[in-house]
Amino acid sequence: MKNVPGEDGTAEPTDPSPMLPVSNIEHITPPSGPICGGIEVSVIGSGFPHEHPCTFGGSVAATIRQTEILCLCLLPPSETPGPVKVLFEGVPSMGTTQTFTYLDTRENEACVCSSGVYVDLHH
Repeated sequence: MKNVPGEDGTAEPTDPSPMLPVSNIEHITPPSGPICGGIEVSVIGSGFPHEHPCTFGGSVAATIRQTEILCLCLLPPSETPGPVKVLFEGVPSMGTTQTFTYLDTRENEACVCSSGVYVDLHH
């Protein structure tokens, strides 16, 4: 924040930069999915900014619909199974960071397509 001389010669603070929105993710449904991605995931909470996409472990999810309290998106693929942080890109989160767990579906040689149906990729 810069100081600007006032009428009496003392420094007065100028208007600060616009504050970033703060998101609060309360629930993720489903809480887990395949490493190949492609399923619909609902992120529920508050303060979701329209101009900042939801990320899973740093990978941007394709947004289907987003409001201040809901983000419906397509799960991006992951190289490895396990839990990842779910955040909105460039937006600080309030409260506990929520996680999503990627499941290793390679063992079954199957994956989930965007409709949520398991599909055998080799037949």
